[in-house]
Amino acid sequence: MMQHFISLNFYNHIYNFISLGNRRQHSTGIPNVNRYVNANQINKQTILQAYEIIKNNPEFNTNVAYIGLKGFLEDRVVNNNFIHGYVYNDSFVNIPIMDDEILSSENVAYRLRFESILNSLLSNRIYKMVFRWETVEIDDVGRRKSQYNSSPSFFIHKGLDIDVVLYRFNYYLNNFINQYSISENINLDIFTKEWIDYNDFKNFDKILSTIKQKDAEFKKRMLKSSGSEISQEKNNSFFKNYLAGKKIYLVEYIKGLNYGDLVSSSLKLELFKKLNIELSKIDQIDFYTNIINGRCYIIKVDKISSSSNEGGGAVSVYLNSYLESLTIVHDSSNGTHPSEPRPQISTGTSLSEAQPLSNTFTNSEYLVIESWTDTIGEHQPLVNSELDPSGVHSGLVVASEEHSSGLVASEDHPSGLVVTRTSLLSGHTITFVNNEAVRTDIRFNSKQLLESYRNFDKDNNIGTIDIESYTNDQNEAVAYSIGYKTDKLLQTFYLDSFDSTHSMILSCIESMLTKDNHRYSFYAHNMGEFDGILILKSLMLRSDELGLTLKTFSNNEGKLISIEISKKIAHKKSIKISILDSYLLLPQSLSKLASVFNCNVQKSVFPYEFMAASTISYRGDVPAYSYFANGMSLESYTEYASNYVENNLVWDSKLETIKYLENDLNSLYEVMMSFNKIIFRQFGVNITRVRTISGLAFLIFTSKYYSPKTTPIYFTKGKIENFIREGYHEGIVDVVTNYTNKLCYKFNVNSHYPNSMKLTMPGGKPKISSETDLDKAFGFVEAKVEAPTEAELRVAILPIRRDGKTVLFRGTATGVWFSEELKMARSYGYKIHKIISCLQFERVDGTFNKYIDDIFALKKEADLEKNNVLTMIFKSLLNSLYGRLALKSDQTKLSIVRSAVEDSKLTKISLTEQSEVLIRGNNLNLVLSRGPLDSDIVQLVNEEKLYKVNRLEFHATDPWAGKGSSVQYSAAISAYARMYLNQFKNIPGNDYLGGDTASIILSKPLDSKYVGNNLGQFKLEYVKK
Repeated sequence: MMQHFISLNFYNHIYNFISLGNRRQHSTGIPNVNRYVNANQINKQTILQAYEIIKNNPEFNTNVAYIGLKGFLEDRVVNNNFIHGYVYNDSFVNIPIMDDEILSSENVAYRLRFESILNSLLSNRIYKMVFRWETVEIDDVGRRKSQYNSSPSFFIHKGLDIDVVLYRFNYYLNNFINQYSISENINLDIFTKEWIDYNDFKNFDKILSTIKQKDAEFKKRMLKSSGSEISQEKNNSFFKNYLAGKKIYLVEYIKGLNYGDLVSSSLKLELFKKLNIELSKIDQIDFYTNIINGRCYIIKVDKISSSSNEGGGAVSVYLNSYLESLTIVHDSSNGTHPSEPRPQISTGTSLSEAQPLSNTFTNSEYLVIESWTDTIGEHQPLVNSELDPSGVHSGLVVASEEHSSGLVASEDHPSGLVVTRTSLLSGHTITFVNNEAVRTDIRFNSKQLLESYRNFDKDNNIGTIDIESYTNDQNEAVAYSIGYKTDKLLQTFYLDSFDSTHSMILSCIESMLTKDNHRYSFYAHNMGEFDGILILKSLMLRSDELGLTLKTFSNNEGKLISIEISKKIAHKKSIKISILDSYLLLPQSLSKLASVFNCNVQKSVFPYEFMAASTISYRGDVPAYSYFANGMSLESYTEYASNYVENNLVWDSKLETIKYLENDLNSLYEVMMSFNKIIFRQFGVNITRVRTISGLAFLIFTSKYYSPKTTPIYFTKGKIENFIREGYHEGIVDVVTNYTNKLCYKFNVNSHYPNSMKLTMPGGKPKISSETDLDKAFGFVEAKVEAPTEAELRVAILPIRRDGKTVLFRGTATGVWFSEELKMARSYGYKIHKIISCLQFERVDGTFNKYIDDIFALKKEADLEKNNVLTMIFKSLLNSLYGRLALKSDQTKLSIVRSAVEDSKLTKISLTEQSEVLIRGNNLNLVLSRGPLDSDIVQLVNEEKLYKVNRLEFHATDPWAGKGSSVQYSAAISAYARMYLNQFKNIPGNDYLGGDTASIILSKPLDSKYVGNNLGQFKLEYVKK
């Protein structure tokens, strides 16, 4: 009550202020909510607080003024058409796919609109801006449904460089277009909200300064990538700091076979005794002393054969301080370098008398401070195909000048011998020629992919769930019927029996939470876009009241893919069910799936456009033909309507909805049970273990085909992964000729990406390298490349990423590519001016061959038998494994966060993560987070002490860390796929007109040797004029 009393006058002020804004809106005809919010110093928390108090105080419901205020705020705070907590600013309608540079005069209209938004911002505040794209999807029954996708938010403030906003707009727009393969004009809404206020943050100036610095860096990157700025020559490797910052210790300081001074035979005997070495090996082992950086080391060396076939020896290094009672003397005959301190070893002191080593060690490994193996080979050109002693494909890195220059070959060994040294401590591999380090490989420590288990029993705990909804005047989906089916029960619910859609949905969920349904997986088709959101909203409103625990799962785009619901029952037990999206496993319309799977119940017809709040209880004539938007022919409609007339039947909305709902539940149930049966019979795994078709392909591969012993797959992460992703260019869609009046031939490749997966893969653990010879590289290289002119090569073939787009460039560019694609480009006239950075991998064959061969054979057999079900399933599994390997290590996730007063988690997330609250329901918030903000900003926010900080949790982001992926495989596979098509883009006399990821359009037919039904062969799709 106290809060209400204090706030009353203030809300009168808000009402008057917003009323003024409404009058302005009507006078100008331009909806600009930002103008109202910024007119008086009222921040976002105030607006939200005003809405909550008005909503929760019944006395306000009788006041016309406050009813209007509540409605106004609902439109901007609650409704689906707006992003929660954000203020709508502007809309761009029918944005064309822009080829022009965003800062060009052609795009001046965008500049003016964004400048208007920036000018309306208040000083001393930092805001967040979000772009929301609207796309319209036509479902399998012909309904148009709007879908919204949001960009990540970014910071804006008064005085922000307008170019930064324009570059971000262009960058996110291109990413969206590429990700969703948009080819038509799109609509975009712009939203902003206040993030922090100067009055609330003592570090405000520092935070703003940091944001400005990050913006300047972003603009500089965009200028370089677009070619608008002439950048300085890049000479530094992507991994320069890593190479310079790593210590290599003694493994590099001891030059080749120049181990130091050979000890006398008497001391050698004493060392054998002290280290508990069998005397029978006295002729196989030598000991040396060597002083490095003022410290004396004892070096134990297994004698090495000079034969390249037999060469190999173990080297162990001991610190002489462990034997500190020895007196060092110098023996000039042992060849100590004149400039080095001369060790003095007293022959009169017995090692057995030394302290503190008074007893013989039973395990001398405790004394070893470093160890490695040395292998001697004949002098030869150092090429990348050479294997090091561990069998790992060697990269080539030149050792730092500090430790490799000015060395002289040892007199005890002939010049020209190559010593390959592999550290057992750090994983470094160093190659010495004439005792001079010429190459160092730095192997990145990577985790290995593990095998998955196979199931012994088929999981039949499968059900289906479906919602019927209509679209209201606010373009919101409103559920009016829901139902579910298991092997034992089919139950439906209709809105006329409930006081709200939430009550109806919750009654259905409660009915599902029985002991019989424990651990059931309920599938809803296209759940993530429609049904799942409606269910989740209802659950969040009353989950506490019903004693439910919710958990959400999302994909890397933050889209909902699964909801897990659990309820505690007696004796500390619980019931758990999951709601999943069947569309993510079988990405076809339900009507097509029902037809392909030959279900007993097929998708029926229904007048979706007819349903509304006013018609859910309708009883009367069959609705008009125009309401049946699912492509129903007029003849079929006439027959359908005549049946009601001839049999004197009444068309009842409720009965027809329930009948249609039951059909959908039954047909989807048949599909999913049949699908699960096929997968279990063929591969021995259950579909309920995964949520997507790519996850299923990955499960099948790792449980049946993956061989971790012969072809292990390793994860890359952090900076290594980011480098590879710069060279991960997916399929190219290009149009060379816009119009022709001649015949053209379109060819598609059979299983294009699966075919590429059978080629040599970049396997093993990645090795950072300073290799500058492309012919010695196998992996990913950053290079400066000059493309041939159009006169020299009609169709460009080498891709690069610019402004979020993948383009085929002309002129000179610096980028990252798979080494084999760059070699192919060179053969077509591309000039490789410089290799700047290099990441080496092993050449590994056969990683995916068995998987591809088996499933392609199954698909081919199904084709011959005209088994449409198996053909569809095996085709999906063939094409889905490739993308799973590149699963991003993004930290994008959906989570449900409780907003209790004592819990500061939501505040912490909102201030330290790139996050938004999507749905609020009583004490629960559905939060989309795209990972932490920049570590510098997080550190400054933490200093405000607005919440409890776990000091171990918040630290500067480690650029080498991350969840990890195996993107090196996907990047190589996509490169191989482009390389295959590139062969046909510049055929003399057969013009390439255009194509996409797996197809080409030519002016003449292909040679017949390339055409057929086998893996990787072309098939003629059509001939057109």
